[in-house]
Amino acid sequence: MADLTRFDFHAKRFYFSESVRTMTAEEVGEYLLLLVEAWMGSKDASLPDNPVLLARYARVPVVSELVLSRFPVVETEGGPRRRNQTLYEEWCKAVRRSEEGRASVAMRADRTTSGVTGTAVATYKPPSSVPNTPLLTQSIPSQTGSGPVRPGSNQSSPSQPTAQDGLVPSGADAPDPFKGGTPDFKTFRITWERIVNQSLSHSKNTVDRYSELCSQYGANMVQAALQEWATEKNLNWMKEHDIGNPFALFIKHIQKTVDTLVERRATDITVDPEMEEADKMVNNLPASTPAQLNKVEEEIMRLAVAEQNARDERARRFAEQNKPAMAEEGTAEDYISEAGK
Repeated sequence: MADLTRFDFHAKRFYFSESVRTMTAEEVGEYLLLLVEAWMGSKDASLPDNPVLLARYARVPVVSELVLSRFPVVETEGGPRRRNQTLYEEWCKAVRRSEEGRASVAMRADRTTSGVTGTAVATYKPPSSVPNTPLLTQSIPSQTGSGPVRPGSNQSSPSQPTAQDGLVPSGADAPDPFKGGTPDFKTFRITWERIVNQSLSHSKNTVDRYSELCSQYGANMVQAALQEWATEKNLNWMKEHDIGNPFALFIKHIQKTVDTLVERRATDITVDPEMEEADKMVNNLPASTPAQLNKVEEEIMRLAVAEQNARDERARRFAEQNKPAMAEEGTAEDYISEAGK
């Protein structure tokens, strides 16, 4: 199983959680740090039932009881450990998506392709500028309009293939349109028929045209361009105008569709090239030894203690500076004797 370095953060569910709403700012920080630690630990999103170690992870002297209540002790393969149920559900989903994606990729790699074996695959290189020429000479809705359904969207596409169909892996294992890919006409044809809702010929001419597209743009980009191009609006237009060869139309306008995907990636704030590079660096790092991990934990604890000492010192100085000066006057007995005179 691949390392799972990211998890879905449901902002609405977290924000309106009754437990979170009763936490202080410091407790929210503890909670988030322990969630990340549980996920990155790769032990079914669980934590050790060790108060001292948990305090180190949360970077506090003692973890709040409210925060600990969100990680009840459960029985695992490694013995009793603390685990957040919601995070564990997300972990199971991520593992399932990863396994399904890898199984789908392996299945396609072992499948005999229809006449495209040995075709050179070129990684798509974006053009220096995006042409402004229209897609069609006739009146037609935009070929690059609504696009495929994006993660988190409420839109729907009637014939969109899913990961359960074994056609399109999801999550972290979804094919990257900008990383070439292996031509697979059979998968492309099945995807085409499900999306366009029309059969695609497997003649030599059609296979050759598909191979040419893969050589120019990469198989993953061709697949992504198909899903971007075959919007419900465009499919309805082709039906109304009785287009007999939609594949030829797709080939005619794939350049514009690809340019749209390139522009979208350039302006998509969810794509962080620096983070992608950081992930690559992390994946290439050698595995840490237990001694190295213990050293890191000791350093974290040392910094936490130093920070707490600094806070105590600041509080002491503040109290000294703001301590009210005692009035240099007589005692209570002096006042009494003065009043009796």
